[in-house]
Amino acid sequence: MDSDRFDFFISYAAPDRAWAEWIAAHLQEAGWTVWLDAWEIRPGGNWMQAIAAAVDRSNSVIAVISPESLGPRRHTNEEWFSFLVGGPEKRVIPVLVAPTDVPALLRPISQIRIYGLSEEEARTALLSSLAPPRARPSTAPTFPGTKTGDRRLDPDAMSRPARRRDKKKVFISYSHKDADWLERLLVFLKPIQRDGIIQLWSDKDIKPGQNWRAEINEALDVAGMAIPLISSDFLASDFIVNEELPSLFQAAEHEGTKIMPLILRPSRFERTPTLSAFQSLNPPSHPLSALRRSQWEKIFVNLSNAIEDELSE
Repeated sequence: MDSDRFDFFISYAAPDRAWAEWIAAHLQEAGWTVWLDAWEIRPGGNWMQAIAAAVDRSNSVIAVISPESLGPRRHTNEEWFSFLVGGPEKRVIPVLVAPTDVPALLRPISQIRIYGLSEEEARTALLSSLAPPRARPSTAPTFPGTKTGDRRLDPDAMSRPARRRDKKKVFISYSHKDADWLERLLVFLKPIQRDGIIQLWSDKDIKPGQNWRAEINEALDVAGMAIPLISSDFLASDFIVNEELPSLFQAAEHEGTKIMPLILRPSRFERTPTLSAFQSLNPPSHPLSALRRSQWEKIFVNLSNAIEDELSE
């Protein structure tokens, strides 16, 4: 293997450092090469440049997943996204270290759960999910899961709230300035629509002579899932911001409607707290408009897969 490359880049949020170090140590013990910022970046170093270079030089990323890793301003989102669009040779391997609602972008990928297990069970779950190891002895740090009291968690803790709405009904909220993006998205959602997995609705479904406001309100009242297509024009729309979004936020809070923002173009999404509280499918720093066609098409495929997986649970 090229000595300048790494088998795994460990992506984690600062509160999960103990888990990241435990994972990295066991991967090294099994013979893989690992890059972990806590071990590689020295005081005074440019951490942003170091991380970007390590991402480029790594074959796979171990995404350490916990509630702490999913904040709207976590750099982990950018790291995962860089691998997801980096080509077929790049892999993202989600490792759950706490009960967590996995981001939609990662949901189609097989996940490794190591929380609630003994240290040996966690080590087996981690290593058995990867390729055959190469021997390289190393001393592992203390297992982060060993604490006073019972760390085992109820697997039902990850269950989603019961929904009274129709989960199959998907409401797409968008600005008419982004109609071209909507048309392309509908192409990628068509297979699961045709198979009856979802029932799509956008204002394109309003027929001449119908009361458009009443039709939109009716669709909002029954939607079990919503896909806001985020752009500056989206956030500039008074009707979207004052009518559609409040209805969706209330449905998400009280009735379990799933909101999956898709970032089309640069906007003030991150400075809109009520909206950015929902994990976007792609990081705001990587809007679709800034990507190559093959990259944003891959995101559309991931969205379609994530919706199908969400409804199959």
